Amino acid sequence: IVVFGGFRLLLWIVVGGFTWVGLSFLVELDCSWWIVVGGFTLFLLGGKPSN
Repeated sequence: IVVFGGFRLLLWIVVGGFTWVGLSFLVELDCSWWIVVGGFTLFLLGGKPSN
């Protein structure tokens, strides 16, 4: 369980790192990408926009 938790944390760090690198390029292209990436991230995290 501890090993799995550590692997999951490491996975989040790696994915998060690539995400920030990607955002740094996307924000230079079009600010509208922030909305797309933000919404997609919330979808992946299982979050739902509140009305």
